[in-house]
Amino acid sequence: MVALFEYAINQKSPDISKPSPVMMDLFCRHFGLKPEDILLIGDNLETDIALGFNSNVKTLMVESGVHHRQDIERLNIHPDWVIGDLSEVSPEQLTTI
Repeated sequence: MVALFEYAINQKSPDISKPSPVMMDLFCRHFGLKPEDILLIGDNLETDIALGFNSNVKTLMVESGVHHRQDIERLNIHPDWVIGDLSEVSPEQLTTI
């Protein structure tokens, strides 16, 4: 889809997709947050967790989706925490992370 727009306007689109920190910078500015105020929860090491790393945001990987613990070393992308699924953590626990 992006390629169609780039062709139509004869310009290259800026890369704002995950894991580019541009998206997180815009998010922080829009909501008046700092990276240390955020916990990024995701299931994909190469997009979600890499976005957190690239943006200096703490990350929690859930194994109920794309990647699992055994993928961490293989991809050399290290989340701050790993859980099986979100049922393993309560909202109260998230506020202490």
